[in-house]
Amino acid sequence: MNKNLIVTAAVSAVVSATVALTLGGGAALAALHYYGNQTVVQGSGSVSCPVDYVLTGGGFGKLPSNTDNMNSSTSYRVVASYPIARTHTWKAEGIKTSGRIVFGSWKYTESSFSPSVYAVCVK
Repeated sequence: MNKNLIVTAAVSAVVSATVALTLGGGAALAALHYYGNQTVVQGSGSVSCPVDYVLTGGGFGKLPSNTDNMNSSTSYRVVASYPIARTHTWKAEGIKTSGRIVFGSWKYTESSFSPSVYAVCVK
């Protein structure tokens, strides 16, 4: 699922700019105070803004493809995507569910995984 995150900010009292960022996944926008420079940081699990930058939003990227065949299956889901207070960090948490046939019955296990994460930062 792809969503577009559009951030509109005033560069100064006279000039305004629109920054359109395409984030492949879920995105949320926190309060925005535009100070002149913006950057998008990406990583796995959690990402932090560079020094002197303020976190203004973030989200998660495209999940791995689910698989499903006769003897096994794997699916991925995001269970949380949020800013961490006072740290300029965006975090996402995911669950991987794996299933396989054992002695004629489906058995499932769940484990955590770190989805790709984006943070929108301004200076």
